[in-house]
Amino acid sequence: MKTLNLRSGLLTMSSALLLAMGPARARADALDDWSSPAQSLPTQNLKSLSYGDGRFVAVGDRGTILASADGMEWSPMLSGVTDDLAGVAYGRQLFVAVGNAGLVLTSTNGSNWTKQATGTVESLVAVAFGGGMFVASSIFSFLTSTDGVHWLPRVAGGGPLLSIAYGNGSFFTVGGTCSWSGDCGLACCWDGQKLASSDGGTNWTVVGGGSEFGMPLWAVAFGNGRFVAGGYNPDYPGSLIVSWTNAPRWGIEWTQTERTGFRGVGFGANQFVAVGPGMILTSMNGRAWTSRAASGSAGLRAVAYGAWRFVAVGDAGSILFSGDTRPLLAGRTLPQGGFEVTVRAGPENRYRLQASDDLAATHWTDLLTFGKSPPSTNFVDRNATNFSRRFYRVVSP
Repeated sequence: MKTLNLRSGLLTMSSALLLAMGPARARADALDDWSSPAQSLPTQNLKSLSYGDGRFVAVGDRGTILASADGMEWSPMLSGVTDDLAGVAYGRQLFVAVGNAGLVLTSTNGSNWTKQATGTVESLVAVAFGGGMFVASSIFSFLTSTDGVHWLPRVAGGGPLLSIAYGNGSFFTVGGTCSWSGDCGLACCWDGQKLASSDGGTNWTVVGGGSEFGMPLWAVAFGNGRFVAGGYNPDYPGSLIVSWTNAPRWGIEWTQTERTGFRGVGFGANQFVAVGPGMILTSMNGRAWTSRAASGSAGLRAVAYGAWRFVAVGDAGSILFSGDTRPLLAGRTLPQGGFEVTVRAGPENRYRLQASDDLAATHWTDLLTFGKSPPSTNFVDRNATNFSRRFYRVVSP
């Protein structure tokens, strides 16, 4: 059981006084509320970010590393390198960042970084942690490590591989097939490549036919029992959002959107959030998506959840953070007697509203069990007037 960190704190009811420790106010949808840090920060492109041990870490071009405890105020960190960094993950009380020419950096705190030998000169484009293993992907192969320091090469067919995630006991990586095109002056990508590994990144198998979509898949995340990936083809309008479940076998659902430039996806607060140039989309299930308006969303490349909010990063050092997703607790004494408590739900699936006449009590009385839908729940405590004072809190589960 965990006691939730409610933005309006505990409520206290007495016969003469209603005390709310913090503002008792209504809350707009936190995912419609996006802001940029007020401070001046480096303008290098930011490619990836991760949350762990109470802080965000974002990485990008020319060895740029930024860290933040809350996603709102950021500090540049010395990486000791000038090579571009493309991915970062957290696991085993360690941040691991990867980048050009086989570069791997590790940090126990997000501030002090150490370069590790990998034995490869292939550029690493993504990294994930799961099942006790770090897996880093280059364009056509993988490295695995149990500690972030010692790495082993793994070979996989297909490619290129652009993003990787872990869930349900499997690593899942997505990418696309590329060829040089004089029309666009760069390596243009088409068919979405998908590989999966259920043995810690040692062996990989192709998922599906590898050519269902006609566009590359740029990012993937896991949540609510499914992988969700997104992609786009720069030669054609529209984006693609795809979701898979991997037990007992890989099943697929996909949604075509009219928005272009999908580049990143993350999961938290029981929500998927997808980002790209000029777009922020959210979904509870990976199938039905809601567009969120956010100024400054041009060029977004990656998104992560932590410290009760989503944070997205992208080109030219852009950073956006969502509103606070914690539930809100408020209350009032009713003229006809009793005390009404209102809870605006947060990310958890199940809550319990509890009461006690002793704030230090080890036993609290359950008053109501409820979920995140509907988003607002009211409860009238008719017995409140029988106490000289009464405390209320929400716990989950």
